Amino acid sequence: MTSTGIRYETGPTIAVAVADKTAAWNDGHFIGDEEIVTFAEHMAAGEIELNVFNQVITASYEDPLGALAAMAGYWPGRCIVTEAPDEVAEAIQIEPHLGYVNTEEGEDVINEELEDITADSEVSS
Repeated sequence: MTSTGIRYETGPTIAVAVADKTAAWNDGHFIGDEEIVTFAEHMAAGEIELNVFNQVITASYEDPLGALAAMAGYWPGRCIVTEAPDEVAEAIQIEPHLGYVNTEEGEDVINEELEDITADSEVSS
């Protein structure tokens, strides 16, 4: 088989690594480790909302950020993004000074109120 040398333009590629598994998405298709791909396909098909990267993102076959969420949802907090366009990388980053905790009542507290809560907390050793 000979190559024609024709290159086809594709959309952005999103790639992740989770433990010893890898997967990627490009133009609506997931490839890679069977477990991650199966999970991502189910999430994207159902357009499931997933809590990943400290935000809720709807899993999708069509949207790069949604595709990343579908794969990252396999093991939230353990997913490493190995390839993504700048706009996707920027969308999942949070500023380092932001904090996220729950109050005793279970309410989410972000940033400004965090200093008040941590200042009142006792550190036990």
